Amino acid sequence: MLHSTHRTPSSCLRPVTFQSTCRCSIIRMSSKHPSTQTVTFKNKNGLKLTGTLTSSSGNPGSQQCVILCHGYQSYQEGFQLPALAAALAEAGYNSFRFDFSGNGGSEGTFRFANYMGEVHEVQAAKQHLQKHEGQTVIGLLGAEAHRHA
Repeated sequence: MLHSTHRTPSSCLRPVTFQSTCRCSIIRMSSKHPSTQTVTFKNKNGLKLTGTLTSSSGNPGSQQCVILCHGYQSYQEGFQLPALAAALAEAGYNSFRFDFSGNGGSEGTFRFANYMGEVHEVQAAKQHLQKHEGQTVIGLLGAEAHRHA
C-alpha cells in the first residue's frame, strides 16, 4: 500500500492527501474471437474508405461502438488497433477502425497534415455506422505510434 501526501500548487487552498493500493493483474482474453466484417463507405470527396467493424463478444447484440483511428503513416491493422478492438469486444463494446484516405486499403493519395480531411472522414464513418450499421457511436480513440515522450 502506498501512502502519500501531495501538496497542490499555491493557488489552491489546502493540501490533498491520497491513499492508493497498487494491484497488478494479467488481463486474460477469452478464447472466443470477436466477429468482424469489412465495411466500406465514402468520404465527402467520393473516395472509398475501408474499415473493420468488430462486434462485441462480451455483450452480443450491443449497438454501442467506439471508432478507432490510426496514426500518421499507419493503417487500421497497425499500432495494436486489432488487439484494442478485441479487448473492447470482450468488454461489451463494438468498435470500428478504418483507413484514412491514402492509407492502407482506402482510396486516395497520402497527404501530410490532412487534419481537416481526417476530421471529415471520422464524421463520414460515424454517419455510416449510424445510418447503415445501426450503431450508436459512444467514443473516439486516436492512436499515434510515432510520438515519444
